[in-house]
Amino acid sequence: MVIEQLRLPLAAHFISEILEDALLVADTNLDNLTMLGPVDTVTSEVLDDILAKHASPDILIVITGSPPCVDVAQLNPARTGVKGSETSKVLEFQRIFQHVK
Repeated sequence: MVIEQLRLPLAAHFISEILEDALLVADTNLDNLTMLGPVDTVTSEVLDDILAKHASPDILIVITGSPPCVDVAQLNPARTGVKGSETSKVLEFQRIFQHVK
């Protein structure tokens, strides 16, 4: 990871993922991992708890994410596009970002 190459200390990893294969990859490759479950269940209280435990002036908080691609993938003949129920989860990411910001 780039952060490791920069030699920045990592206090913790938090992920919001529901796919078993992705969870296995994360669990195998990330130390000090906390799985938060589906993004739409990550509450303000959960975020506040994370910030209370890990936020400080000398800590860099990196937030990354992307919406599920099932609604836009060309391999899905029943795709519904960017207005699909799964793709709209990007709004949850925006909510989390605004809360942490």
